[in-house]
Amino acid sequence: MEISFKVAAEETRGFLHRLAAALGDTTPANRIIGEYVRGSVLKNFEAQGRPEPWTPLADATLWGRVRGKKFTKRGGLTKNAERRISGARILMRTGRLRKSIGYLAGKDKVTIGTNLIYSAIQQFGGMAGRGHQVEIPARPYLMLQDEDQPAIEKILGDWLLGRPPG
Repeated sequence: MEISFKVAAEETRGFLHRLAAALGDTTPANRIIGEYVRGSVLKNFEAQGRPEPWTPLADATLWGRVRGKKFTKRGGLTKNAERRISGARILMRTGRLRKSIGYLAGKDKVTIGTNLIYSAIQQFGGMAGRGHQVEIPARPYLMLQDEDQPAIEKILGDWLLGRPPG
């Protein structure tokens, strides 16, 4: 499964199309943009959702991450259980989804996404599990932030002028 990422800002999209038509092949610039956008998506994971925080993990999910003995003789949580619950990161139990984020740069576009089968349910939310009885909230991780558009435009401008990226 592939999720394509599209630039929503019409002026940026129009600029990309005009640029591609004028220059023919903007693959080198699109590789730089792909790296930049991938970095922005990875920041979404680190922030646990940007600009809005993601829905917290359900209690059942948290308890499912605790292995072995959960309670002390006095009824409190064991140190291991406390550590696992307090350190639980959304969409990062194994890190597989985050590590799978990649991009393809072409002559007139950049596609960013992942090929993991469960990626769409995490991005868009929906019913999952046996019999589709568990509701997974949308946790949009494949998104650009407001500050990304000017950065992408700068990358393109620098590339046009032959300046090194950065």
